[in-house]
Amino acid sequence: MSKLHQLSTLEKRALLHSDDPDKETLLVHAESFLQDGRLYDALDFFEKTRDHDGLDRVRDAAVEKGDAGLLAWMDKNNLSEISSDQWIDAGENALKSSKFKYAARAFRLGGDERRANEVLEEVDQQTPSEKVVREEE
Repeated sequence: MSKLHQLSTLEKRALLHSDDPDKETLLVHAESFLQDGRLYDALDFFEKTRDHDGLDRVRDAAVEKGDAGLLAWMDKNNLSEISSDQWIDAGENALKSSKFKYAARAFRLGGDERRANEVLEEVDQQTPSEKVVREEE
C-alpha cells in the first residue's frame, strides 16, 4: 500500500468534503487508489473532481472484477455509462470468481434475464456445504 493510502478516515473525509479542494491532490489520491485496486476509494476521489476519464477507468476495472454493486452505484448516480455488453462482461467475470449474486445482477442489468435466472437456479440447487465453500473462495 502506498504512503498516500495512509490517510486517516478524518483526513480522507476532510479532503472529500472540502469546499475548495485541491484538484491535483485529489487526482493523485484517486490514481493511487485505482492502481491499488481500491475502486470504491478511487471512485470517491474521481467523483469529487468530476474526472470523467477516471470514472470510466473505475467502471472498466469494476467490469474486470465483476463488481456489479459498484457498477450499479455508478449507473444509478449517472457517473459513467454502462453498456449492455459491459454488464454481460461483468457478469461473466463475476461467475469466474464465484460471485453468483453479482453475476445474476449484472446479467439482469445487461438485459439477459435468462442467464440471470440460470445462475440463481444453480445457486439454489447447491447443497449448503457447497454454498459455503463457494462463498469462501
